[in-house]
Amino acid sequence: MRFVDATMENNKIEAVKYDDHEDGIYTKSKSNNDASQLCKIVSNMKKLRYLEVRIRDPTNVEGPAFLSNELRYFSWHGYPAKSPFPDGFQPVKLVVLKLEQSFQKEVWKGWKHLPHLKVLQLCSMWKLLRTPNFNGLPRLQKLTLSYCPELKEIHQSFGNHTSLQYISVSYCKKLRMFPTIIHMKNLKNLEIVECPKILEFPKIHANMESLVELAIEGTGIEVLPSSIGEHCTNLISLKLQRLYNLKSINVNFDALKHLKELQLKELIQYVKPRRGLFHQSLRNLQKLGLYASLSNKVEIPSSIIELSNLQELDLGSNDFSRFGFSLSQLTQLKRLNVSHCKELLELPELPSSLTTLLAVGCKSLTSFGDCYKNCRWLGHVSLEEGNIINEGDRLLQSMLEACMSIENHDMVLYLRGIQIAKGFTHLLRGKRHTLQLPENWRDEFSGFLMCAVDSFNFGSRFFIIHVTKEGTDTDNEETHTDNQEMMDSEDVASWKHYDIANNSWMAYVSFDSLRQSTAWWHQTCKALTFESILACRGFGVRVTGVPMHLWVLEVFDSIATEYGSTIAPAKNFDEETDISEAIGPLSKPQLTMDSMSFNPTILLMLSTQHPIKNLFGTIV
Repeated sequence: MRFVDATMENNKIEAVKYDDHEDGIYTKSKSNNDASQLCKIVSNMKKLRYLEVRIRDPTNVEGPAFLSNELRYFSWHGYPAKSPFPDGFQPVKLVVLKLEQSFQKEVWKGWKHLPHLKVLQLCSMWKLLRTPNFNGLPRLQKLTLSYCPELKEIHQSFGNHTSLQYISVSYCKKLRMFPTIIHMKNLKNLEIVECPKILEFPKIHANMESLVELAIEGTGIEVLPSSIGEHCTNLISLKLQRLYNLKSINVNFDALKHLKELQLKELIQYVKPRRGLFHQSLRNLQKLGLYASLSNKVEIPSSIIELSNLQELDLGSNDFSRFGFSLSQLTQLKRLNVSHCKELLELPELPSSLTTLLAVGCKSLTSFGDCYKNCRWLGHVSLEEGNIINEGDRLLQSMLEACMSIENHDMVLYLRGIQIAKGFTHLLRGKRHTLQLPENWRDEFSGFLMCAVDSFNFGSRFFIIHVTKEGTDTDNEETHTDNQEMMDSEDVASWKHYDIANNSWMAYVSFDSLRQSTAWWHQTCKALTFESILACRGFGVRVTGVPMHLWVLEVFDSIATEYGSTIAPAKNFDEETDISEAIGPLSKPQLTMDSMSFNPTILLMLSTQHPIKNLFGTIV
């Protein structure tokens, strides 16, 4: 930020954005000097409508003596004053108020009328003792209280608020009570997370027909009351997790006929349903998570197979050795997670619709058998941190055959051990490989097969591959093959530093998935360089497969017709208040993508001029 004369009243500037770390050079003294000067300048801006400030250490900074009453958007990280607002500040036009990393004991003193405020976000307010009186905020729609360790109470007027649509209260360790809900007819999302002092579920005295998402996690609540099933009948997502003092669940699940997602983590042992845990009353359920904790042995209910619309099943971190039933009846199931089930000995028969199988840390699982024989769409399998799977090569072959027979289909496989990697042709030490392309490679092969070896957990990170086109004249080109040591599968000494603690990563990227997104695809290309951003002990690439148009098996046409495309990028965004509504013609720039919710297994960077492509869809 370039500072001007701080004493000059500026009636033209309407928007200010400041970050004391924006230039990449941060010192405490420089930051304090710049922040103090900023506060003086802001104090002279009478027409300011948009203010976004980020100060890392406001300890010795004096806050602004004046703030414009024209403000519509106010976001300040590290507000320096003990009281956030100067005397005379009456921002009646304010729409968004965000305070973070500050030390105020209260947002403002007394009662304040802000008729247009829609978003109130108070995060990491280390000394905050109480919230404002909500009667003065008649149009408030979104309230976030997060990491306020001294917050002990939420004003009682909160329970009568009819405009609120989204409430999130999290990591407020001293908060003891949530106000009684009397009139919240427009509330859509309620989240109470990691507030261990809250011992009682909020009392609900009216129907909450708009409530579609309810999450109660990490609280001291002892009883989940019947009011959830009585007044929240339109719930779509219900997450009940880590309720440390829970004694009983009195929720009538039969009444939740619209439920699509149910997460019961460390709670399943408390559920006492009328007719078994799952039956036709939950026929719309698409996502289910059950976790009893390793200290409570609970049998996985066979009634799961009655959930005909189930798409995601999370049974991770449970203490069971076998399912005792087949999952093949779940014809819509796409994702199965049994990670960290340390006693699991075998997997059940899997449905043909499955695309993702996570079995990370399953230390007793040594064989896959034929459980995946019908999985025609299986594109992601994670088996690292567990035991050596005897049929790893057969699993890889099965996944590759499916990929090569379906248009625009890709796969990734994580395995414990190095047996598959040892058989990979042209595996090089390091994280880079230049592939010399054979003549007519686009027509005679169907995709790239990549292999990497290292001791870290591939699945917990992004795996990004940079692909760059090499020059067409390769006579004078120095390739990485010439400079890197080949890892010969026949040479035992070449693998002496590798043991079963290492993981192997295999990925297949079809040419179909690249054809429409790469500028160089139709150009003359004799070599491509692949480079991982993660340090690998070994990395290799080769072309493989038969092009799709040479396949004549009619069975795959019927598969495509019946199931369609089952792997797609996840694009889940949290809705933000319309900033243009808050500040008029002045629009807030899109600065980050923090709200994007996705975990791709592999991203392929097609040179620096082209965007990253998500090849494998949602991996959680």
